[in-house]
Amino acid sequence: MLHDEPPKRRLGRLRLCLLQNQHDRDVHPDGELRRPFVRRQHKLQQNGRAAAQLAFTTQPVGSTGGIPFATQPVVAVQDADGNTVTSSAAPITLSITTPAGAALTCTANPQNAVSGVATFTGCRVDKKGTHYTLTAGSGSLRAVSSEFNIKP
Repeated sequence: MLHDEPPKRRLGRLRLCLLQNQHDRDVHPDGELRRPFVRRQHKLQQNGRAAAQLAFTTQPVGSTGGIPFATQPVVAVQDADGNTVTSSAAPITLSITTPAGAALTCTANPQNAVSGVATFTGCRVDKKGTHYTLTAGSGSLRAVSSEFNIKP
């Protein structure tokens, strides 16, 4: 307890408590002030970060069978924090995942990322169906789109 301690020790603990509450100074275990403490937040350059995941930044929107999607998919190469790896020019391939028997075609597939982003054009599914998803892949990285439907 604070009041049962000798006065010098009590003062040191009190100073330590005050300083810890202020979060503005480093305190040595002996209770002495050492130097101002400055919190710094460092953000690593995105160009130097390693690719850790793919993400659909624009989801495909359903259409009519054989007609290009109203909204074409866009896939980003991202680091572990979800930042776009702007130095990436990785080839990204789209494939249809469900239902079986339908074919996906795009103007270019695979599509090379430009500054970490692959923008697909002319993508369409040839058969009507529900609960379609696309899978984007590049090396060991994968991402799955939200579901969409193709009308007859």
